[in-house]
Amino acid sequence: MNNFPVYQGNQTVYLDQNILDMFVKFGLGELGGMLSRDYQVVYSDETLKEIKRSVGYESKFLDVLNLLRAFHLKVCLDENLQPTGKATITERDSYQAFNEYNSNDQVYEQMYKSMMLNVQKIYGGLSEATFDDIKCSQNDAYHELHNFLLKNIKDLKPHFPDLAVQLKAQADEMKQKLSDALSESARLASKNVSNSIGWSGIKDIRQSLDIGPMQLNNIKPPNVIQQIWTLCLKKLPKEVNLTLDQFFGIESHPIPPSAQFFKYQKVNSIYNTLNLLGYFPDSQIHKERRFIAAISDQTHASFATFADILLSRDRSFLKKVEASYEFLEVDTNIFHIEENMQNKLL
Repeated sequence: MNNFPVYQGNQTVYLDQNILDMFVKFGLGELGGMLSRDYQVVYSDETLKEIKRSVGYESKFLDVLNLLRAFHLKVCLDENLQPTGKATITERDSYQAFNEYNSNDQVYEQMYKSMMLNVQKIYGGLSEATFDDIKCSQNDAYHELHNFLLKNIKDLKPHFPDLAVQLKAQADEMKQKLSDALSESARLASKNVSNSIGWSGIKDIRQSLDIGPMQLNNIKPPNVIQQIWTLCLKKLPKEVNLTLDQFFGIESHPIPPSAQFFKYQKVNSIYNTLNLLGYFPDSQIHKERRFIAAISDQTHASFATFADILLSRDRSFLKKVEASYEFLEVDTNIFHIEENMQNKLL
């Protein structure tokens, strides 16, 4: 499943959504013309997800992707349908990719949303929900996904009986592992937070470490992550025995811990931690709309690790990306684009 030919074309360029916004509003200009001519623009399912949210403007974004001759980037899966550290890019009409994305069963999207509830709670959202409420919602979402998988496995069984047995065992095992992990997460959260109603993890973290944008935004590269860790380490209680990797959530895969943890996945963890600590943070992230936008930014940062170049108009986004990429030794080059650069070359 991973024996794809190595891409040997023009340098690949991943566009943050605000670059696509600029092209939709003002046209491709010289910058867009150069990208379509001299580079290979790529986009991800997160791009399609954001386009889906731009109700009434979907066709304008899809037309821009076609004008840019953009290729669809997707992470490769192994023989057990688990993510790998590689990705493919496919030439296809953006409308086809968008329709395919929308035709996928909504159970996967609900599952993803449910897994983000913990993060949303930490960011100060879901003020009326307890940790047990969140655990129940997540279990319900995975129960729906599990039933959906079993239905598809049942359809597969007459043609591939051995594979069906294997896939059912994997689905059952994952369901149990996830349930155990959710219960443990809720238990630990309830143990450490006396009253979860109205709780804000961001506020607690920054107050306990006496840290925030005022201290962190003065840090200059190189070694931004190490510098932030040095500051935080001084504030942590002596009995807290954490390593840098544990603090930034990159020591092991969250679910399950035994799974391989790839660089593009680690970017999510570091980016999220930087937001929590207050390093060029997103604003008003406790609000659902701003939370969704922040998670999309984080996901774009993750997918862009597969490209040669990342372009964005958001300096705060690029600051977090730069720090994450530097620490993980991601080779993607990043560039900030001003709106008035639309008719200028890079």
